[in-house]
Amino acid sequence: MLDVLIIGGGPHALTLATLLSCPDRALSPPPPNTDILQGQSAEPEEQATPDPQSVSSCPPLAFKVVDSYGEWTSLWESQFRALNIPHLRSHTLNDRTAELHCLPDHTLILDENAFFNDMRLGKKDRRRLSSNRGLQKSLYFSLPGTRLSVDFFRQQVDKYGLDSVLTKGTVDRLTPVMSEGIVTSFRVFLQNGDVLEAQRVVMATGPTRAHMANIPSWVSSIAESYPEERLQHTVQLMHHHPASRSARQQEPGSQNQEQEESSSSLSSGSYVVCEPGQRVVVVGGGLTSAHIISIALQQGASHVTWVMRKHLQHGIKMDGLAYLRQFYNESSLHRRLAMIRQARKGGAVTPEAYAALQPYIQTGQLAVRAYCQVTEAKWCYESQVWRLSLCGQNGCESWTGDRIWLATGCKLDVNQDPMLSSVIKEFPIQVLDGWPCISESLQWAPGCPLYLMGQYAALQAASARIAKDIVSQHSQSGDEGTGTQTTVERTQTEDYIQQMHGLMIRRVVKTVLSVEQAEGMGARVRRSIGRKELKNLDPFLMLDEFKVAKPAGFPDHPHRGFETGLQLWVNLRREDKMVEPQYQELKDSQVPKPSREGVTVAVISGQALGVQSKIFTRTPTLFLDFKLDGGAKHVQPVPSGWTTFIYTLAGSVCVGPEAEQQKVEPHHTIVFDDGDCIAVENKTSEVSHFVLIAGQPINEPVVQHGPFVMNTEEEINQAIRDYSTGTNGFERAKAWRSKIRDSF
Repeated sequence: MLDVLIIGGGPHALTLATLLSCPDRALSPPPPNTDILQGQSAEPEEQATPDPQSVSSCPPLAFKVVDSYGEWTSLWESQFRALNIPHLRSHTLNDRTAELHCLPDHTLILDENAFFNDMRLGKKDRRRLSSNRGLQKSLYFSLPGTRLSVDFFRQQVDKYGLDSVLTKGTVDRLTPVMSEGIVTSFRVFLQNGDVLEAQRVVMATGPTRAHMANIPSWVSSIAESYPEERLQHTVQLMHHHPASRSARQQEPGSQNQEQEESSSSLSSGSYVVCEPGQRVVVVGGGLTSAHIISIALQQGASHVTWVMRKHLQHGIKMDGLAYLRQFYNESSLHRRLAMIRQARKGGAVTPEAYAALQPYIQTGQLAVRAYCQVTEAKWCYESQVWRLSLCGQNGCESWTGDRIWLATGCKLDVNQDPMLSSVIKEFPIQVLDGWPCISESLQWAPGCPLYLMGQYAALQAASARIAKDIVSQHSQSGDEGTGTQTTVERTQTEDYIQQMHGLMIRRVVKTVLSVEQAEGMGARVRRSIGRKELKNLDPFLMLDEFKVAKPAGFPDHPHRGFETGLQLWVNLRREDKMVEPQYQELKDSQVPKPSREGVTVAVISGQALGVQSKIFTRTPTLFLDFKLDGGAKHVQPVPSGWTTFIYTLAGSVCVGPEAEQQKVEPHHTIVFDDGDCIAVENKTSEVSHFVLIAGQPINEPVVQHGPFVMNTEEEINQAIRDYSTGTNGFERAKAWRSKIRDSF
């Protein structure tokens, strides 16, 4: 019996196989990174040849991979060949800090059909680059070529000897073998009649199979019979599989010859999208539709019509990993699903792909129909053409042509997957709109060692946890006979910090000590924000640390133009300064206080450790009250561009990137530069207590007179007049008395 059976031979499965082939590697933390996190280049890693005779602390795993094509990443390569994709859409900016900070928005296309929010830089860097056009022209946005990815996959297969674990076969279904309510193994039935048995199964297949294609409703309403090739979904194109790599490898010739043939095949136009002179309509607004259009035009289409429900859209954000951190912190799977849909945008086209189609749009060979849908389709047998009705924001029109391509994606519904029917029957789990709600280790359910990878696992994060979970269980079962126990668990904090890899940790730019002084009626105050060295740290106006005991305190006094919380004054935008006063009282017992591995945080405003505050602020604000036990550390995501500082209350805390960490004692304000997150660590045995505060800058003039904060001197004078005359919000000012005042 196998320890593990992996279904699918794509990039996800390949990654998992490399980890399972080296169990110790799956359990141990990765080597420390000194790349973009620290602003340094990583040292080249020495390639050590594994010693087959070496004794592993973890027993070796018996695993196999079953794939319909019998070759690693064969379908992945086939899809890239089918769509003639020259490069991946993701950047390669790790270890290249200079390029990251000097990258312009070099492709920004705005017309009646497209809206591209190509945010490759933050506001500060964009402003800096806007004054230097020569610098912008000399820079580029680096995208990894498809050939590079293919070569890397093959290098991994050779390095770990993974050809021997791959077998050709198509899984028909898998059946759990039960004992006392838990799964002891799985029987996996192949279409050729073979049956495999494994203790654990990993399903690394996506919903891109033909039966999962998302077909518009108007297709089923077509009454006439039509040739199959005249209306196709892109899934059919992607699953067309030409001569396999293994067949090419059997031909005589050198390795270089094989690579040249493979490279040629990867970019060849051997997939027929249309015949020369044909008129084509492509339905869908995603990147696949752009590739189909490009191929059709290259193959001689006389005209192409591009139909989409919305405008073309795309956004490249350098804070993509910061967005993943927010996803990781979100405990609600419903909210995670909403974040996935927001990120996917219902389909997006890269600026590079759209720029390649611009010449055809300008010559009229490609017509874009944004905010448009097909309402009816008829096949004319006599003339052998399609007649479509298109309706959009500019009315309805008819289209006559030869071919229809549907680039409408795939529908994900785990309940409709025949491979999983037996598992769903025995272990029903929650499903959100087709997305399975699996565990953090990507396991189907407790007692059912079925794991999911790829899009099925989208509601969770970090697929590497599968390997850790499998190897951990296998190691512990192997240790039972020897009486030893291997420590294999990394803490959630270590996992979390490792997942912050690639984010820009904010650096310390200023540290200021707050000195205690008298204020009010006998109160003792340490002023942080608002003193000369920290004047108007936009949007923050003042932060005070109080020591107040009866009968000390402050007399009743008015406010205008800002909001306050725990004596934190937060500025308001011009349009919000005259809103009705409101008070949000949150007792200590009502403040959420999540805790994880020595880190406890009172979430006063914003979000931390997957918990959202109940407080509403007109100016977006993060207010977190942290307590770190000795040895604890934490990485807190903070939106890029927000003003961020820490005020220390008790104990010391180390802040900043590891290479530039600073130890800060109590009663200090620590101001940070821009970035994606804050890294903190308590290296002492005492509890470290501090508040982390961040807010979105308002970028408006600030004129302050006591408790009045406005934009101009005239507005300040008006506030004083309003208070004196009891008007414009101060009608009750003269007679009003606070309840707490009487207690003093």
